[in-house]
Amino acid sequence: MRERLVSLFEYLRSHLSCTDDGLTEFFNGRLPRAKKLSKESVRRWASGTQSMGRLNRMKLAQALGCNPETLKDFLEGKISQEQLLEQINLKESIQEEETQAYDQLIELADKLSLPALGRAIAYLGELFAARWKTFEAQSKPGKKTIAQLVSENWSSCVEMWQEIFPLNRLRAIANGAKPTLEELELLEPALPALWEDLVTMQEEMNGNGNHQGCSNNH
Repeated sequence: MRERLVSLFEYLRSHLSCTDDGLTEFFNGRLPRAKKLSKESVRRWASGTQSMGRLNRMKLAQALGCNPETLKDFLEGKISQEQLLEQINLKESIQEEETQAYDQLIELADKLSLPALGRAIAYLGELFAARWKTFEAQSKPGKKTIAQLVSENWSSCVEMWQEIFPLNRLRAIANGAKPTLEELELLEPALPALWEDLVTMQEEMNGNGNHQGCSNNH
């Protein structure tokens, strides 16, 4: 597993033209503040002197924009590095690309006549409304509870969980117990919901853990 991680980091350094510290900055630029990776850990992983635990593997997968199971399969030799690279996103700055596109749009707008500009604005308004509707549909967990989300994404939750808290506690949450914010933050990368929605669901739960969850047993 260490050899495969070293190989991956070698590729990333070459592709991004950076050092191990540069890799750390790249990873942390894609992670929430509470989930930052240390420079020391990245250096040890890159040199093969330290194995990567499950929690950090989940963080790395999030930074690379791939499924944690895909990264796990690569590290265990089940898929090739080429297959992994097909699943990750190494664009250094999506925001920079959007800024360039915006600048080009403004430049084109200056060249349009007033009627053409009006039609373009109307089109952009319709496009925004359609995309916003899609975004809301994809990002909202609907009426699902935290218990249901944990049950439906059990394997990924276990990967995040078992090195930090007892597994019995995760089973309790899957059966309706109210998680703490610390526990919820740990599970958040494995759950298909926005952080704000998870916090809202947590606040609406009964403090005694009697909130109805999923009936599946793990």
